[in-house]
Amino acid sequence: MSPPSPSPPHLSSRHPSPPSPPSPLNSPELRSSTYTTLTSHLHTHRLSTLSLEILPSSSCPTPIQHDNLNLAISKSALIHTFLTAREIFLSHLPSPPDPTPTPLPYKVGSATKIILLYDPEHLSAANWRKRRISQLASHSRPSQENDVCGQDASAAELRLAVHEEWAFLTSLLTSPLHRHAKSATLWWHRCWLVRNYIDYLIPHNCVAEGSVSRGRSPADGLPAFLRAEMDVILQAAERHKANYHAFHYGRRLLRLYPEVWGYEEKGEVVEKLRRWCFAHPRDGSGWGFLAFLLRHDGLVMDSAKRKGLIGKVSHQTREFVAALRWKGESLEWFLREMDNTTKQADAISMENRVGGIG
Repeated sequence: MSPPSPSPPHLSSRHPSPPSPPSPLNSPELRSSTYTTLTSHLHTHRLSTLSLEILPSSSCPTPIQHDNLNLAISKSALIHTFLTAREIFLSHLPSPPDPTPTPLPYKVGSATKIILLYDPEHLSAANWRKRRISQLASHSRPSQENDVCGQDASAAELRLAVHEEWAFLTSLLTSPLHRHAKSATLWWHRCWLVRNYIDYLIPHNCVAEGSVSRGRSPADGLPAFLRAEMDVILQAAERHKANYHAFHYGRRLLRLYPEVWGYEEKGEVVEKLRRWCFAHPRDGSGWGFLAFLLRHDGLVMDSAKRKGLIGKVSHQTREFVAALRWKGESLEWFLREMDNTTKQADAISMENRVGGIG
């Protein structure tokens, strides 16, 4: 029996493959430059809605690529910038026993943006940003409408910080990122911001400085602002299916400001959401929110108009089902709920008529 032939030189253990070249981000200078570039870009466009994207390191010729309102960063570069940001953030946290308020420097705010870009569920970073706005609010006590519009220095600083936070959250929630669109932490943070500082997002008789959205400005008024928020919700739902956190934020908005939603305003939102549901018929979160819109007693002028709107949407949905021969649990549940809502409304109307006759 002949001895086994030796392995080819390129497969022999005596000739190992050459080591992979070191990552260019191993250089401290380049890591620092990447961090500075990222934080500077976010600060320059702090009042604008950015499109942020995290790309595989192998497909990025450079750690960061940006063009006006579009920014892409490689995964390895984001990890290195996150570690730098985390070190800065932790070095400025106050000691638990110390009740003295600590200053909130700009560089820590920039670090929290990087942390939330990497980890949208980082509660400490989100709470720091809440505390920063609350601290500004404690020094701003506007007594007149002009102060809210920014003529008072402290109110102007607070207003700028609120708009910056609103734009930053919009960027995170609507960008093509893996986890951010469905982040419970980010949606609750946005709800906290709108609930507590709506007057600064929609100042009276004044125009917001800078561009805070790609479309309409929140300074156009409360109805326009709430419609813009619905657009953000639908964009986030487009990014991540079954986005119950996004639609639950919409429920909170409707409960906070029910007086804004008259028949015309609600009809516009319902029609936009109906089209979205027809484009995503398997997404139960959208059908659930549409059912909430149609059933909520405080969101229309009277029950007759609500019944008419329910009938219109139900008819359109049944035509959609018949045309596509669609079968889906979410859609069937929605039709059952609308039928039950109509029956309950008819029963209440009958009771009222009987009671009036008696």
